[in-house]
Amino acid sequence: MVLRRLSLRGFRNYKVLDVDLSEGVTLFSGSNAQGKTNLLEGIYALSAGRSFRAAKDSEMVGWGEEAAWAKGWVSGGYSEFTVSLSVSSAGRKTARLNDVEKIRPSELSDRLNAVAFIPDDLDLVKGSPAARRKFLDLQISQLSPVYRQTLSVYSRTVLQKNALLKNYHEMPDAPRLLDIFNEGLVKEGSLLVKMRSDAVDAFAPLAADTYAYIADSGEGLEVTYVPSVEVGHRPDLGSVREAFARKLATHRAAEIARGACLVGPQRDDLGLSVGGRTASNFGSQGQQRTAVISLKLAEAEVITASRGEAPVVLLDDVLSELDEGRRQRLIRRFLGRCQTVITATDAEYAFSMPGCLSYRVTQGEVGPA
Repeated sequence: MVLRRLSLRGFRNYKVLDVDLSEGVTLFSGSNAQGKTNLLEGIYALSAGRSFRAAKDSEMVGWGEEAAWAKGWVSGGYSEFTVSLSVSSAGRKTARLNDVEKIRPSELSDRLNAVAFIPDDLDLVKGSPAARRKFLDLQISQLSPVYRQTLSVYSRTVLQKNALLKNYHEMPDAPRLLDIFNEGLVKEGSLLVKMRSDAVDAFAPLAADTYAYIADSGEGLEVTYVPSVEVGHRPDLGSVREAFARKLATHRAAEIARGACLVGPQRDDLGLSVGGRTASNFGSQGQQRTAVISLKLAEAEVITASRGEAPVVLLDDVLSELDEGRRQRLIRRFLGRCQTVITATDAEYAFSMPGCLSYRVTQGEVGPA
């Protein structure tokens, strides 16, 4: 799929923006704090229905504006269509297909896929397990409405169970309610574990291959799924359910005592190691950055294999943070494979990318570089 044109209105520091994008590589260059990342955020919002960096989506609304609006013209397969997203200053979101059909913001990913790398994504390596779970959830949700729905139901049940556990001794029917919640968690949570396990099996070797190519150093990247419920490699759904139910039973007293859920996929993690050593503790800045880029490009390959069309890849200030060798190998990796939109402070990077469409960004205005 190709995003041919992007329009923004009242979006961050863009009052009005209409810009054409290349089928290959589009480079937006400019000094810091000019609005380059905001452009990528607008594209990502048209895919995910949310910001890739804001705690609240209403933060995408420009100063003094009532709403932010983004629209993309997309060519995919044998069809052409538009997707749009508006976000009010109160945070209310409206997504549309072809300006008419209203869809859920989460359903935008069924029409347009985007994979983004931003500097904050280093939290995938250096941050808490929550950052890695979020990466898994966003990746799988792009391809599976079933996963999106299951995750929503499971998360809601966890909140309900936590509320029960906090007031457990004050509720006469608490044991019965706890059984009901646990049954729901086993049903929905086991499917999450199975789908996460399958997803990691699919993208881990792709990430390892990409890392080996970009790093070109003989060191390897290993990605492993670390579920809180021990299920072994490539488990079937039935065995996951049995293991989950057993662990809930053995931790029942501890959960009541702690007043919180202690078991389930909300405590899963993703293991990342480089050269056999934990990337978060022993990886250099370059190794960590290359590991995250490799995860993102592997995600793009999984989407391509599943959808038959490559996603739009968004790279925010990546090139300047890599040494020359890794930078050139990264460029060779994505050139010709997918539509790529890059931000950088230096427009000269365009010379190393044949056919690159280059723009200059200055205080929310976009013009030829």
